[in-house]
Amino acid sequence: PGWKKELTSYRVRYDEFEKVKAQVIAISTDDLATQKEFKEKLGAKYAFIADTKGVLTKLYKTKMPLLNIASRNTFVVGQDRKIKAVYSGSEAMDPGFALGACALPVKP
Repeated sequence: PGWKKELTSYRVRYDEFEKVKAQVIAISTDDLATQKEFKEKLGAKYAFIADTKGVLTKLYKTKMPLLNIASRNTFVVGQDRKIKAVYSGSEAMDPGFALGACALPVKP
C-alpha cells in the first residue's frame, strides 16, 4: 500500500533529515495502538501522532471526501512555524521533495 511505501521511504532517508536538523512526524487518523504497532514493525525513528478525532486533518484540510481518513500529504514547516511547502500524492511519497524544501529560505 501507498502509506507503507511512503513511511518506509522516510525511514530509509531519515538520517538525511537529521543532517539538516529537520523533524519527521507521521500523522494519521489511525488510533495510537495501530500506529505504535506499525511504527515498531517499520523500525521508524520519527514520531507518530494519532489524530483520531480529525483535528489536524480538518485544520490542514486533508480529509478525503466521504471518508474519515486523511489524504496523503507532506507539509514542510519552517523554524518560523510557517508552511514552506506542501506535497500530495506521489510527491508526498518521495522524501526528496521535502528534503529540498528544508533548504528553502524563511519568508519574511
